Amino acid sequence: MGNYVITLLLLPVIVGLGCRKDKPAPEAVNWAAARLPTPLAHDVFNGDRDVNATSGLPQARNPKDPQPAVPILVGLSIYKFLVPRGSVSGSAEFWKHIDEHQIDPFHYDVIQKNGIRAGVAPQSDWEYFRDILQRHPAVFQSSETASAKTASLEISVKQSVIWQSLLVSHGTGELDGQAYDRCDNIMVLVFAPYLREPGVVHARLTPLVRSQRERIDVTAMGSELHSLFIRPEYYFDVDLDINIPLNHFLVVAPSSEAVNLTSIGHNFLVQEGKGQELETLLLFSPHPFQLQPPPTSTVATQPTAEAGK
Repeated sequence: MGNYVITLLLLPVIVGLGCRKDKPAPEAVNWAAARLPTPLAHDVFNGDRDVNATSGLPQARNPKDPQPAVPILVGLSIYKFLVPRGSVSGSAEFWKHIDEHQIDPFHYDVIQKNGIRAGVAPQSDWEYFRDILQRHPAVFQSSETASAKTASLEISVKQSVIWQSLLVSHGTGELDGQAYDRCDNIMVLVFAPYLREPGVVHARLTPLVRSQRERIDVTAMGSELHSLFIRPEYYFDVDLDINIPLNHFLVVAPSSEAVNLTSIGHNFLVQEGKGQELETLLLFSPHPFQLQPPPTSTVATQPTAEAGK
């Protein structure tokens, strides 16, 4: 009996930031010019009205009813900063202006224990955060994308990890451990307009480990066939689920629990630099636009018998 034939397929690892394949290399931050985009200076929801005006939006008859569907395009700007360890995670001054209560208490506790801290801040406060960040040397990458429906993208936070061990808390008091070699650590972002509140963007951020595994098959003749394959593993129990209000941006960074070498926060958001440890700060700044005014419904008037005479 002959050997079985096994096809070896090596899958490319997607490490691009946003939708572009040719992402720019990290560069030093020009803090004097650094600012968040302000695409809602002219409120596209209501033509050229003030950004906070919402009178032009279609309203439900009863305030308790869901708002009518509005066709919305969500543009998203993504910034990835590398700063010295503790510049953000250890700064009470930085987190003082961030609202962490947008996350429900259970998931907030879970991500904190796994080494991740997050919240939202007004875009109008960007200069406050910029003044804190510019005290430290930093490099950054940026990307932009847009979608009129639910969309997902991958943000590579650590590439070509030779070996790592994760010990994950699921919020129930139990810990799960897993070791990986030859892997990439990625944050998967899923975002969409939150139709019940026009202007609000719903976002879900999930850690993903994409590792290279080896498979050994034994043929009928007793010989071994070795093949490599790519295995993705999502940590859905540790995802960040949040609504980002209009004119706000989402901040994600290591928490104090990232000191644990086996935490997701440490393995995803902390890395070695030249002579020092660095931490990753992620900023997600959504800017929703109404694509077109919703059609107005008209009720056709039926001709009466008198009208026909």
